[in-house]
Amino acid sequence: RGLHLCVCFIRGSSFRRWCACEKVQSSFEYLVLLQQKAVTWLEKDAVCKLAPLLVEMLQRKLQALRYPHADKFDPMNDGQLRNLVVWLEDTKICKYKIEDRSALREVDAVSWGVAFNTYLTDLECPRDSSLELRESRYELLDWLIGHAVSLHYADNAAAYPVVPAEAADAASSGPPPPLELSQEELNELAAVLELPTHADYGVLLRAVTNVLTSKFSPGAVSAAVAAKDEVRREIPLDYTPLGFATGDRGLDKACKVLRLLHISDLRDLQTKINELIVAVQNLTANPVTNSRLGKVGT
Repeated sequence: RGLHLCVCFIRGSSFRRWCACEKVQSSFEYLVLLQQKAVTWLEKDAVCKLAPLLVEMLQRKLQALRYPHADKFDPMNDGQLRNLVVWLEDTKICKYKIEDRSALREVDAVSWGVAFNTYLTDLECPRDSSLELRESRYELLDWLIGHAVSLHYADNAAAYPVVPAEAADAASSGPPPPLELSQEELNELAAVLELPTHADYGVLLRAVTNVLTSKFSPGAVSAAVAAKDEVRREIPLDYTPLGFATGDRGLDKACKVLRLLHISDLRDLQTKINELIVAVQNLTANPVTNSRLGKVGT
């Protein structure tokens, strides 16, 4: 299906005009540019799908800061964003003197974006200061609100007593599972499943449960038995295309793994969709032919 979409896209007049603008001359360059564009589209699509979760994450941080409009905050609303920046500077960050905050407080001014970029530079913000792209806006707000949370905690550390590590582990792990596995037994089970160990009992238990339900379910076992004699060709991770580069070899490998897992999930979803279509067709179609009656169907 992906190849079919690629072919249809390559044959399209809009793609040919785009290739002409990009000065593309060979089919190989077609595919390389198409892959780069596809990665960009997938990233934007992923941000769109995760938007509700990202908004909820920002709202929870704002609730921790006691922002009065945290529950209704919309990061894509320019007015709300500007008012939030002013509130954070006035109450939490306090980078400027009061008399130097006039440029930020003029939220309706055309030059507010320039003042905001200067403000981010003074804060030494490592994120992209562009507010045009949705993904850049989420990253920027996450850093800015997180920076305010850090400063708020530093100013009020005495009000937040440090919880001992043992108590934190006990609270995060939740109630013991019915099997009542000890930490050592759970670590041994994780080692058998080739999973890395984790200090948090609950996190490790969830990882083990996910592997057991995905690889040792009746359907997964049947599929593994059916494919046991199948010859598989393993492609090294270094030869797997990523479509972009982060500059960090380890990070690139992690991105490749996430991309392959995403493709695997899409393949499983497509298989289930195909099975559903076949099931519906079996209910709606009746291919029985009766030549004596000269008609199809009963």
